[in-house]
Amino acid sequence: MKFVGASNRQSPIVNRQSPDVRHGGRTLRSPGCTLVDLNRAGTPLLEIVTEPDIESGREAYTFAVELQRLVTYLGVSEGNMKKGQMRFEPNVNVAIEHDGTEYRTPIAEIKNLNSFKALHSAIDYESRRQVSQWSVDHDYQLGKRPNENRGWNDDKGQTEYQREKEAVHDYRYFPDPDLTPVVLSDDMLDPIRAELGELPIARRRRLAREYGLSEKDAETIVGDRGTADLLEEGIPRAHACGEEGIPRAHACGSVEVLVKQFVNVWLKLANDRGSSVPALGVDAGRMGALAKITGEGLVSATAANRIAEAMLTRQDTPEGIAHDLGLVQVQDVGASEAWVEETFAANQKAVNDAMKSPKKMKAAAGFLRGQVMRLSGGKADPKLIGELIQKRLAALGEGGDGQGSPKTAPE
Repeated sequence: MKFVGASNRQSPIVNRQSPDVRHGGRTLRSPGCTLVDLNRAGTPLLEIVTEPDIESGREAYTFAVELQRLVTYLGVSEGNMKKGQMRFEPNVNVAIEHDGTEYRTPIAEIKNLNSFKALHSAIDYESRRQVSQWSVDHDYQLGKRPNENRGWNDDKGQTEYQREKEAVHDYRYFPDPDLTPVVLSDDMLDPIRAELGELPIARRRRLAREYGLSEKDAETIVGDRGTADLLEEGIPRAHACGEEGIPRAHACGSVEVLVKQFVNVWLKLANDRGSSVPALGVDAGRMGALAKITGEGLVSATAANRIAEAMLTRQDTPEGIAHDLGLVQVQDVGASEAWVEETFAANQKAVNDAMKSPKKMKAAAGFLRGQVMRLSGGKADPKLIGELIQKRLAALGEGGDGQGSPKTAPE
């Protein structure tokens, strides 16, 4: 990794080599004995070495995040850095231009970084350190000073010298006579490429383009391949459900509502249980059906949260659960007006705030609507309640004192 300054460019990262090796056993010296640790022996180890195409700590951070997404998405590894399943070791040096001449500092390899934050911070620090070192010693150059291995001290926020970096000949590599070279032709690789399917970056862009997902929501959903598959299976292709109320996986719900529920409901339920969305055991058809009844206004978004949680242990339809739990929205205007009146009477301060200050009107109206929903047990229609609250506030405003000041409700 060659650091030559911060950049927002998008550039290809070229893979130089990916040797397939395996962890070996190791010995641990203890007082009076030597222990043999074979815990990870035989575990496949893939080392990916890039060309020096990365120009900043920020770019390295982005590359590392995308690499982790790729290997987890393809099932190559869980990529859990806390468990040592993935590490980064950036090689950093700086190109310095001075009086028309370019100078390159020695290469420092920062060993065993186990977080994206450490990777970003270590590269930024090391680049500054090398520039500072060259400033006081112009012979601090590649070829004049040895390359070195350094460690990252997260508490101090700095790299620390470990040892000189080995040269290629120090590793004493030699071809294994029992392993013949394998040349992979396109005929061998093309079927494998076809099995990979759509990769994460392309899928995020397509979901954003086709279904209007935000960049953040697309990243969240595509972060787990099974979750993304489930979403696309549940995205509606029509506004109808299957016969006899049994939802079809591709035919129920609203895209916008379904996406929101994946991000705000299903992912939350999965995270609370330390699992993935597919592991919740709710199929795409039932998820689509919940989105449908929410989009149609049969249940509120708040009620949908309760229904979703019930769906984890019940196999009846979301609509059936809504009726069973008494969560079907009340469209009755008279009942809704009664809830609004009761809420206004119990929350005079919020009403006064809305009447006195246009700046507080929106916040106060939102608060009052929330109180109505609580009073109704989630049965009220939020849209209808919002309209009734605005109508009620307007009526109070028309009863002002005739001098431009609205009439306020009594404290």
